[in-house]
Amino acid sequence: MVKITKKKFIEKSLKFLKEKNPDLSDVFDAVLITKTILDKRFDPITKAQLETLINCVDSL
Repeated sequence: MVKITKKKFIEKSLKFLKEKNPDLSDVFDAVLITKTILDKRFDPITKAQLETLINCVDSL
């Protein structure tokens, strides 16, 4: 049996949703980046990740 982690499941789900709803891909990117930030709360976030998140939120 293949073990699917919660993280992989979320990533695959978001990828699938992005493919089915290309006009909402920025929203799904923002969700994924936010989740990544929360997963790595104590790791430094890159400037590019932060800018992408801000741009996604601004476009909503």
